[in-house]
Amino acid sequence: MDDPIIGVRARVNNQSDASINFDLFVDISPKGQKDKQATVNTEGNAARGGNAALIGAEIGKKDKGTQWKIKFELGAYGKAEGYNAETGLKKSESDSYSTLDINFTWQWSWPIFSLDLTGGIGSEGKVSGSDVSGATPVSIEEAAHSVVNLGVKLAWTLIPDKLNINWDIYGIGHADHDYQSGTDTLQIKDEAEGSSALGLSYQF
Repeated sequence: MDDPIIGVRARVNNQSDASINFDLFVDISPKGQKDKQATVNTEGNAARGGNAALIGAEIGKKDKGTQWKIKFELGAYGKAEGYNAETGLKKSESDSYSTLDINFTWQWSWPIFSLDLTGGIGSEGKVSGSDVSGATPVSIEEAAHSVVNLGVKLAWTLIPDKLNINWDIYGIGHADHDYQSGTDTLQIKDEAEGSSALGLSYQF
């Protein structure tokens, strides 16, 4: 399988270790490759995001290595290219994207390394877009009813409090949602067996 895609995260950060923090961020290619099992209409699906972009906000509290966070993401524009093992190349364009979730993080820090263990529950998510793989674009609507994830993040500090190299690994993921393509509506259960992303973050 191909290597994860490199992403960039730029963040306007007002954060204190002992107080509420509010982050504004822009992600470019935040996702790397993902192996997942879809339990409806596909045996297996290997997808790799070619490019993606989103803008969002986070609010949370960090204290003594433990952090809780409520995150809202709103994608003004996004594009993704992936490969479906059964149907071939897939290209989609997101007109709008939103999600709301809660994450809990336990962090261990060293002078130049940090390790995060994260568990999260997403209450609602929605994607509106178009599948442009064929000659005629097809309207797509996806509504996520529930999302659960468990992940590990390793950060290598290049410039303290400024520049980090991040490696995210998600070992477990689950999503129940409705998928509507054209006039067809399917209920889909996706179980992510593995997901990884390699990125660079800069805080200013």
